[in-house]
Amino acid sequence: MRRNTLWATLAILTMALLSCITVEVFPGEGTPAQTAPASLTPTWTIVWSDVSTALPTHTAVPAATSASPMRPFLDQLLFASGVSGGSQPLGVTTEFPEGTERVYAFATYTGMTDGLRCEAVWSADGREVARTSFEWALGPSGETWLDVMETDGGLAPGVYGWELLAEGELLIRGSFTVGAIAVGTPRPEPTRAPAQGPRIVFVSLRDRNNEIYIMNADGMGVVRLTNNSDIDYDPSCSPDGKRIAFMSRRDGNNEIYVMNSDGTGVTRLTHNGAEDWDPAWSSDGSRIAFVSDRDGNAEIYIMDADGSGVTRVTNNSFGDRWPSWSPDGSRIVLTSPRNGNDELLIKNLASGGMTRLTNNQAKDWDPAWSPDGTWIAFVSNRDGNEEIYVMNAAGGGVTRLTNNPAVDISPAWSADGRRLAFGSYIGSNGEIYVMNADGSGVVRLTNDPADDWDPSWCGQ
Repeated sequence: MRRNTLWATLAILTMALLSCITVEVFPGEGTPAQTAPASLTPTWTIVWSDVSTALPTHTAVPAATSASPMRPFLDQLLFASGVSGGSQPLGVTTEFPEGTERVYAFATYTGMTDGLRCEAVWSADGREVARTSFEWALGPSGETWLDVMETDGGLAPGVYGWELLAEGELLIRGSFTVGAIAVGTPRPEPTRAPAQGPRIVFVSLRDRNNEIYIMNADGMGVVRLTNNSDIDYDPSCSPDGKRIAFMSRRDGNNEIYVMNSDGTGVTRLTHNGAEDWDPAWSSDGSRIAFVSDRDGNAEIYIMDADGSGVTRVTNNSFGDRWPSWSPDGSRIVLTSPRNGNDELLIKNLASGGMTRLTNNQAKDWDPAWSPDGTWIAFVSNRDGNEEIYVMNAAGGGVTRLTNNPAVDISPAWSADGRRLAFGSYIGSNGEIYVMNADGSGVVRLTNDPADDWDPSWCGQ
């Protein structure tokens, strides 16, 4: 790992919540010695926060301009209990035992510029406890530890968070716990004030099983909604944000269920021995499209929101999957291999007609119709790997939105059509990201060693 000099001791904070904590951006006693670079002129700001003061809201770093060809980007945020002589992280985890005295924040970074104004923020149980201001002096790219929280008496049990901002804009955020966490039980997450505005529901393996979670649109306030020994996935939030349809195997095979957006009121909608999955709400919330192999192969079906009135929509010898409704409820865009490989088609529910939208030798799948009916986002490997694309609803104007060597999947529109959430394996595991509808302003929302994927927006 690249290692450069990291600045000076910040402070000792005395709080009822935390006992005595030192937060520093310079190796303290017991860490590799460094010599401060002459170019660094940090200005430290310590913030003692009242327990009622929630963390401020931050936004994404703006997309690159001609004056700034590479956007600052941090990834691979890790928390560790120690540092080797070669500045490698030791004891990497997100669940530290009670009594842990030091936690280091490591990250990989690119596109940084020396002199960039930065702030590192530590939080405890969702409340800010320290903020350090400094000028970046580690070069444009590398891997290193950036910050450390320590105390001679050991960190108090709780949920801690760390985030880095550049020029006032959020680059990366992560959290860890101190204290025993029982296997199979929800981990506490840093929270802010009660959610205002839209949220995002998603699937995660963070508690050692596929379960459904919900978070604020900025990645904070993560709450586990399902908790059982079998898998839950394919979440789809109703247009009003009050209900979530999902697939679960809790009763022996894949069936469609619905629950309130707080995880209560779980109700099973489908009842048969076949597999049912991939639910999608109509824009008025009255119907749910889904995939089932109950008639021998994967086809698209529709049912009322209470599980009644099941109707088969497609009928062919191939598999039709990934339904997404048009805003007026008259059509469904879907994925089908009926023309030789996975392509996108539109089914007209009134006439029964089928229109092919894509036609190339690669695979196109997982479409998502925009709220205004103008655009369809989808996944394609037409340029060598899985990326997010968008096209108009007639199949023209195809534009690539993501461009990286990782796998980008599961695009989901916000209710106002201005943003897309998606899953990406930019790092070593799947995380949830959000970007503007034109592909700019990419922000990482989740940061957990386990996979997070399959986002769906909830609410306006």
